[in-house]
Amino acid sequence: VERLRADPPELADVAYTLAVGRDHFGHRLAVVAGSVRELRDRLSRWLADGADSSVWTGEVPGNRDVSAATTAVERAANLDGIAAGFVAGGRVRWADVFAGSGGRRVPLLGEGGGEIPV
Repeated sequence: VERLRADPPELADVAYTLAVGRDHFGHRLAVVAGSVRELRDRLSRWLADGADSSVWTGEVPGNRDVSAATTAVERAANLDGIAAGFVAGGRVRWADVFAGSGGRRVPLLGEGGGEIPV
């Protein structure tokens, strides 16, 4: 969240980097936001209260059948549906989601200012 305050990158670049530029883990978080400020505010609320209507979380155990979640993602008509399906373990065709967005991979800072490997 602090990185988003100090020197905010373009929202499309952050989203693209996090979606396409790394492996996805069992613990998942998805945020639907229209601006970096909105992303920062929603993450801050979620960190403080553990809830925000545009923040989805989920855990996907390694042996879980995710076919239903993947089908839900494929049929999703909006970003909220994709987010809900993703945190349930659905496989997302990120290239399709980001087609035409202009998003590109950018370095993101981790703990202590070190770059998060993407």
